[in-house]
Amino acid sequence: MDIFELSNRFDVKLNSFSSSADTKTNENLYNIKLDEYEKSLLLTEAQNTIFKAIYLSGSETDESSRKALSKLLRVAKCDQLSVNQTNLDNSKRFKLPLDVAFINQENVRVLSIGTYLSSKFIPVVPIKHDEYNRDYKNPFRIKLDSEAYRIESQYSSGDTVEVISKYNIEYWIRYYKIPNPIILEYLGNVEIGGKNSPQEIEFNDIILEEILNKAVELAVNRIGASNRQSEAQ
Repeated sequence: MDIFELSNRFDVKLNSFSSSADTKTNENLYNIKLDEYEKSLLLTEAQNTIFKAIYLSGSETDESSRKALSKLLRVAKCDQLSVNQTNLDNSKRFKLPLDVAFINQENVRVLSIGTYLSSKFIPVVPIKHDEYNRDYKNPFRIKLDSEAYRIESQYSSGDTVEVISKYNIEYWIRYYKIPNPIILEYLGNVEIGGKNSPQEIEFNDIILEEILNKAVELAVNRIGASNRQSEAQ
């Protein structure tokens, strides 16, 4: 489904509310006219809501979900920052790609020589700051010989991560990127999600149908309510 068809199907679905109204009052409730920018905003919001719902429902355990998100999956080696202000031993900080939505899997590649793990990947275990402080001297809980740890805390920056490892490492992630905004036409000086021109649609037609339905629901609930309020005044 291209953006031209997507825009037309949006109009058809939205107009179906007016055409199915039984009374003049109900017809006024859903007499909603939207331009391409307004439709783009609603479609993008609906897309982001459904994307998050699919991921949180367990994207790796359901084949249809995996297919729906397949165009958003990326693999990246994160750059290590030269400055790392921390009070933890063996701490390293890495910069995440700007388009990260959800980290799906993470590990580190050991660069240190003189170890059997050299050039091999070992898992990264997310751990809360207070848990690490409590257990870091316990070799049965904190296994720095075979694992690395990503510190989760309220002070963590959204675009960097802190990883604890006794080795020199590379930090790798497999992640889902933030979807492109759904933009139906060139917007000029106006932007949605930092973009102002039509973008590649990153979901298949089955998911796009869900996005359309959600966007129309948003239009009816939000803009329709505003129309009703204006008519009542």
